[in-house]
Amino acid sequence: MLLLNRNRYVGMSTLVDALWEVAPPSAVGQVRNHIARLRKTLEPHRSAGGPSTVVVSGGGGYMMRLPMGCLDLDFFLDLAAEGDRLRDTGDLVRARATYTDALTQWQDPETPALVGVPGVFVQRQRERLQERRLNVLERRSEIDVELGDSEAAVVELRALAAAYPLRERIHELLMTALWRSGRRVDALGVFSTLRRALVDDLGLEPSSEIAALHQRILCGDEDGWVPRDSGVGDGTRSTATVGVRTDPVPLVTPAQLPADIEDFTGRDELVDSLVGQLSISDPETVVISVVNGMGGVGKSTVAVHVAHRVRDRFPDGQLHVDLRGMSSEPALPADVLGTFLRAFGVSEGDLPPTLDTRSALLRSVLANRRVLLMLDNAHAVEQVAPLIPGTQGSAVLITSRAVLATLSGAKLTRLDVMSPEEGLILLTKIVGQRRVDSELDAARDVVESCGFLPLAVRIVGAQLASRPRWSFASIAERLTDTRSRLEVLRTGELTVEAAFHLGYRHLDRNQAHAFRLLARTGTSEVSVEVAAAILEMPTPKVERICESLVDLSLLESAVPGRYRYHDLLRLFAQQQPDRSKDEIVTHVLDFYLATLENLVAVVNPGTCLLATLRSTSSQGIVFTDTRACYRWLTTERSNLVSLFPEAATVGGAALDITADIAWTLGTLMDMGAHAAEMVRALAPPLAAAEAAGNKPAVARFHTAIGALYVLGLGKIRLGRRYLVDVDACGEERLQLWADEMAAWSDILLGEPALALSKYDSAADRARRLGATWEEYVAHVGAANALVATSDFARAADRAGVALRLVRHLGGAAPEEFALSEAAAAALGLGRIDQAMSLSATAVARADAGGIQMRIGSVKARLATACLVAERYADAERIAGEAIRALTLGGDVFHRHLVMLVQSHAMRALGREQEAEVVCDAAVSRLTELEFPVSDLLGKTWNQPSASAGFGLVLRR
Repeated sequence: MLLLNRNRYVGMSTLVDALWEVAPPSAVGQVRNHIARLRKTLEPHRSAGGPSTVVVSGGGGYMMRLPMGCLDLDFFLDLAAEGDRLRDTGDLVRARATYTDALTQWQDPETPALVGVPGVFVQRQRERLQERRLNVLERRSEIDVELGDSEAAVVELRALAAAYPLRERIHELLMTALWRSGRRVDALGVFSTLRRALVDDLGLEPSSEIAALHQRILCGDEDGWVPRDSGVGDGTRSTATVGVRTDPVPLVTPAQLPADIEDFTGRDELVDSLVGQLSISDPETVVISVVNGMGGVGKSTVAVHVAHRVRDRFPDGQLHVDLRGMSSEPALPADVLGTFLRAFGVSEGDLPPTLDTRSALLRSVLANRRVLLMLDNAHAVEQVAPLIPGTQGSAVLITSRAVLATLSGAKLTRLDVMSPEEGLILLTKIVGQRRVDSELDAARDVVESCGFLPLAVRIVGAQLASRPRWSFASIAERLTDTRSRLEVLRTGELTVEAAFHLGYRHLDRNQAHAFRLLARTGTSEVSVEVAAAILEMPTPKVERICESLVDLSLLESAVPGRYRYHDLLRLFAQQQPDRSKDEIVTHVLDFYLATLENLVAVVNPGTCLLATLRSTSSQGIVFTDTRACYRWLTTERSNLVSLFPEAATVGGAALDITADIAWTLGTLMDMGAHAAEMVRALAPPLAAAEAAGNKPAVARFHTAIGALYVLGLGKIRLGRRYLVDVDACGEERLQLWADEMAAWSDILLGEPALALSKYDSAADRARRLGATWEEYVAHVGAANALVATSDFARAADRAGVALRLVRHLGGAAPEEFALSEAAAAALGLGRIDQAMSLSATAVARADAGGIQMRIGSVKARLATACLVAERYADAERIAGEAIRALTLGGDVFHRHLVMLVQSHAMRALGREQEAEVVCDAAVSRLTELEFPVSDLLGKTWNQPSASAGFGLVLRR
């Protein structure tokens, strides 16, 4: 009940009614007892009497507080919706695959949802979910039939028809699939079986749709379309309708389509999809296809090309109108209706005076006719709705920058920019093959600088075609300057900027403000939370504004809550007057620093880091668990990387904030950093800080870069040089963290005694500073160093100290580090069962946190314990899991060390060749990283020693 109503309060009376048909007097008390047990199960570490963060009281009942996406039901519904979207846009192959992914969320096709759970409420939910599943199965089968895979559809549909003998849509699809497979008799048999079942069980005849299909199969109509009565037989069509003249209208066949584009290029899949949509003879409704996209993307060109492809299917005429949707005076629907009616021969004196009566007359004129209406450059649904025919047979093709999502019955198709290959082909058709071949690389650069926007490519192509002495290289060089790129993209009166202005001037004040400011963030993508911080508005309002810009094709949104610009639209937006880019970049950096502070408080509770960061004006995003932290950082890392060079050009406060962000990220190296990209991106702000003599910023950058080199790239000696440079900064807390990282590098270089000395010093300093997290890290590191020197008793003591410290921190503090070192010490002392138990607990803690580096590290320890316990199959399997997690987390050392454990397990299982390959790969990489692999392995690879930077790898 709570899961199905997640994040909504469920009242006590509702819970009681769902649990009991006749509630006992103790019902309320029993519900409260259930809730108490549920809280204990879901939050085992919650302190007695402490507030629950999962099962929350309020609203006269309870609520299960959960992030979206944590239930298989969420995955199923999201994938089903995505499949519907892909199907509606014509991407049938991906739609089918997405529907299949949705159906895999059901553990067994024969097992209903919520199996084994009793009650009337649950039964209603079970039926509702089963209906959703059947809908997805039907849609997938529809696609199979449409894609021509009728045989596969027949197999699945037969099973469904047997399970649901009265479900007409399944039988209709089965009939169609059999018919298209050449099995006409079988298809007719399906109809007979369905009809008997309906008549016998319900006393009903089959629906008109399936009866019509039956008739088409009987008649052998392979196109699936039966010609309807086309008129009254005397060369006229009736126009009778309420309130208008009923005189016959002379038969006129308009052919208004503009000429097709001679150099039309690419778009094959999309064109085929639109042709397919417009070629369907729907017996119930008018086919409406809407193509939307940004200015200059080629909507009209595609629509004209598609219209010519299907014109033969509309022998009674083709109408075309430019609705001027982006002009200051869009076409009025009443005027357009007058134009259309005149095209069919309605005289001026017979035109009705009002919009409604003109619309009614057009519907009458088009009744029983097959006409294609192309409505180009529409502004809004209100502009096109009166122009839609009222009877089947005709079709409407609309282009618009707006989505027109509320237009009833419309199939929406988004037109994106060209692919690089399509852009180059278009340029070649304009300029000529020989000229492109002579400067192929420069030509590709030109197309890329045009953002693959067809209008921009045409403009450049026209410039080059009219100037045969110009080179592609010269144009490419001019286009590299983003400040003047839009100025270059003009020829005569044709300009990209003018196309963008048409859409921009229709924005209201809030939309225009958001469009200008979000382009100045310095990132390739903007989250709705960042946008809210920049615009200083509530997040829901900002999301509505951003979504409206998406609907107008001025922003793009690949996933909910994240937005990006086409490159040329970003340049256009930046050129509109508003707050400076420097100010916006600084604001965005401030937001990211505030969010990282909140993140660190969850991931590394008790750290002294927070006391050293500058104060922020933004509140940032607040996190409740490490999984949410990890998801956010994984999503935003590319934006952070792109902001670092921007900060170097802004300088001032932006540089100081970036230095704090860099240091903070350096302390989160166990969260999957892309180290190489980070190091490159930090070079410009480091150089700027050095040039400005900003020593605190330089020290922070050195600390971050040192950590990246040590843990992320395996360049330990280089990383240590950066960490040593921190000595001169005079910031004790920064020095503390740098010393701990330097101690870890000592362990990696096979110098555990030196590392132990540094960790002891760091623990004393951390205790004096009240830095509990850093003190915990120091004791964990000391335990690791002691294990590496085979001093297992002292290692166990230090791991115990670390465990007490981390439990004092409470909350989501990661106990797995201390547990893992305690397990290593126990293993060294020969207490294998204890080591196994501690390692298993550490894995459970790490799994709950969801951070891949931590999961991989503790699973490596568990694999080692399994190996020593001679549980070789478990050791090999868990080592493989550890390797996968460490690979996802961006680890360098531990991944290859665990490969040695895996190789030993493989050898013990008799898989000698596999073992040798894995071991050789690990030893080769560790040697490249200057790891003391000979100390680890002894004289031969199957004779490991007890000392290693990994801690204890084996003890035999």
